[in-house]
Amino acid sequence: MTVAQTKRWSVNAISYGQEPLQVFCDSRPLTQTKLATIDNVSPVEFLLISVATCFALSVRAALAARKLPRLGFEVVVSGEKAPDPPSRLMHIAVVAVFRGNLTEADAAAIAADAKLLCTVTNSIQGAPTISISGRALQPEPAR
Repeated sequence: MTVAQTKRWSVNAISYGQEPLQVFCDSRPLTQTKLATIDNVSPVEFLLISVATCFALSVRAALAARKLPRLGFEVVVSGEKAPDPPSRLMHIAVVAVFRGNLTEADAAAIAADAKLLCTVTNSIQGAPTISISGRALQPEPAR
C-alpha cells in the first residue's frame, strides 16, 4: 500500500518599501508573458497569490496607520490540500516576516492589524456563500 503524499503550495509576496510587490509561486517568480496572462500558475496558486498580495497590501496599510516607515517585509503563504474528498485546501498559513528594528510583539501587532484589513483572508475564513449554476446558450440563428 502506498501512502499518498500531501500536496502543498507556497507563495511569497515581497515588499521593498515603495517598490511594487514581487510575487513568487513555489520559488518561481511570477512574470507576465502576455497581456493579463501569467503562465504555469494553477488555480490554487492564484488563490494563494490573492491571499499573499492582499495581506501584503494590508501590512502596508497597517504600517501607515501606525505611522511607521514602509519597512521591507515578506508575506509567506502556504497551502495544504486535504487528503480526502471533496478537493479543497485544509490549511492555509500566512506569515509576515519583517526586516528592520521591530520587536516580535510589534511584528505580531502589525500582522494582527493586517488580518483585520485583509478582505481575502477574511472572506475565506468567513466561508462565504458561493452560488454555482449552469447555463446553456442557444446557438445564434444564421443570418
